[in-house]
Amino acid sequence: MQATIRPPQESPTPNSPTPSPELRPLFEDPPVLETRFQGGHHRGRVTVSLARIPEAGAAGWDAVYGRGKGSTPSPAGEAPTGFPALLAHVEPEGRGYHNWLGWIQFVNERNPDGGSISSEHDPIWFLRGKEVPYGAVGYAPSYFDAPTRPERRAVLWEADLFLCTVPSISPVDGRPDSPLEPLAGVRWGFRIASDGDAPSPLAPRWTGDWAWASWVPVLRRAFPGWRFADRTAAVALNPSR
Repeated sequence: MQATIRPPQESPTPNSPTPSPELRPLFEDPPVLETRFQGGHHRGRVTVSLARIPEAGAAGWDAVYGRGKGSTPSPAGEAPTGFPALLAHVEPEGRGYHNWLGWIQFVNERNPDGGSISSEHDPIWFLRGKEVPYGAVGYAPSYFDAPTRPERRAVLWEADLFLCTVPSISPVDGRPDSPLEPLAGVRWGFRIASDGDAPSPLAPRWTGDWAWASWVPVLRRAFPGWRFADRTAAVALNPSR
């Protein structure tokens, strides 16, 4: 008797989750800035994109603070809509470990009239208090940041972000053995003019070695085991075509 051959049948999956709706990409528009960088064996292109947070959850804050416990809401539960998010991307042209780079960010907070509130190094949350200056580091690393102030108090928030080299290490003790240098720098941020107002993003702009030099004392106090270049002409002063 000839066997009957049936096509493969899909297995029933009664408990399979309902597919989530497609999420709109946060960075859909072309980059707002781009430039080339070159310093020693390090070279390539940097692009910077800026977008407003369109809806609660779009920035992924629950990955930082969780979802809160009990009746206590976490900052991730707030709706930081309208605040800017920044994505900096590296397209490397070096070879191998020459493409290992890092991002370092500093933040100035001021009253809208210019009075200083705080100026500090801004590490990624899980490296705070560690002997690591980077906010992101790796092979051609990207950098993402989405600052927010749920209470929307008046503030001028400005960040200096630098793409930097990764130093070589000492063969004796394995500690950083060469100066950490910047390769490109960008300033960006937002302003809340009065308490309760909507945030206004500040257009990103390239900075120069003067911006880096102003933060070197902060780095040396916070990371005494590292070496930091005072100034360098490698920092981008203007975007390249």
